[in-house]
Amino acid sequence: VAAIICGVGGSTLTSPPKPHMWNELFGPVKVVINGFQAGLGNYSYSLRNKQSGYNVENYLPMTLEWLNSSMYFLPEDAYYQYNGICKHLPGSKFYDMFGWISAPITKFAGNKVIDGRNCNEWILVTDDATLGCCESDGKPVMSYTLSTSSGVTTQQEYIFSDSVVNEPGPSSFFHVDKSCNEKPPECPGGPPYGVETLDMYIFHPKNTTGDITNQNTADVLGDVLFVCGDIIANHTTADNYQYISWYKVKVITKWAQYQQCNGYPGFCLGDDNSLVGREASYGVGQDAGQCSDNTKVGNWYSLPKTGICDNTEPLDVRTNCTWQIIERVKTIDSKCVVDLHDLLSTCIQEKSIPFTKSKSIFENAFLSADETKGGCPNIVPN
Repeated sequence: VAAIICGVGGSTLTSPPKPHMWNELFGPVKVVINGFQAGLGNYSYSLRNKQSGYNVENYLPMTLEWLNSSMYFLPEDAYYQYNGICKHLPGSKFYDMFGWISAPITKFAGNKVIDGRNCNEWILVTDDATLGCCESDGKPVMSYTLSTSSGVTTQQEYIFSDSVVNEPGPSSFFHVDKSCNEKPPECPGGPPYGVETLDMYIFHPKNTTGDITNQNTADVLGDVLFVCGDIIANHTTADNYQYISWYKVKVITKWAQYQQCNGYPGFCLGDDNSLVGREASYGVGQDAGQCSDNTKVGNWYSLPKTGICDNTEPLDVRTNCTWQIIERVKTIDSKCVVDLHDLLSTCIQEKSIPFTKSKSIFENAFLSADETKGGCPNIVPN
């Protein structure tokens, strides 16, 4: 299910005439993804040129770092760029954001107030999509996208400034780096490649315990930042996250570009590589921390299906055997650590790295089964 929502000036619930949206748009925007502000910057849209996208930057208080990101929808392709990393979006390209408003099944949904501005909301509901738009005299006030696939809910929201103008952005706005159409680099180094057994954690739906293929995991600090961010944003229910599992995973440490994986079975966005992907939490730092020392903010990993092998096989890049599960050490109910042991309130109190108290609460939950001593029971036997 997908949803796009945008708004129209007016204060009555009587259905006004359907608006004629601008075909060109350029100006300030705020982008919000899954409850997190992704950044402030500019947005450009041109139906004539078949181009749309944004360039934004955002300070992430949790990591004390800046994240610069861009997303471009072009006539035949789409790309997502952030902190020196570029990812091609397979199957995506420019689309008419507002053409659906003229459809007979589009309905007026009433008046809304967004950032102090009145707008009327229009929605279109089908079997697999809900589209909406809130605008004033053809000028968008807000655009909102909600999608649900493979049990994962994602939402993306654009809030446009009143100063946007009815013209496309400059041609230089859509800067697609040449690396976007090249194979992403791997971290330096050659044979013999390093091999390590790492502690990895994953926040997941309870019926997916044991499934980390084509999924994202993290080291302990990386998962603390992820879990804290998710529960503070109150997005855990939408993600259907209920359990947290701890694994021992043996990997070849010639890191590839991190892939963003969603759904069960997982679908991953990024370079199709058998090597384990790696980046700093929330993709901060140069090249998103792919090859950096991320001790201060933690690491996130992607575990590609093309690289997993049985733990009786030797890891070898020549055979695409790049990672293997040594064991699932423990799985806990997230309510035990989040509610019983006050992880949520501690995350809110600490606000940013190093998250010393939050990390201690998280680790203790796995190191003991005694709830009176900060531990949590292993609810899924190995």
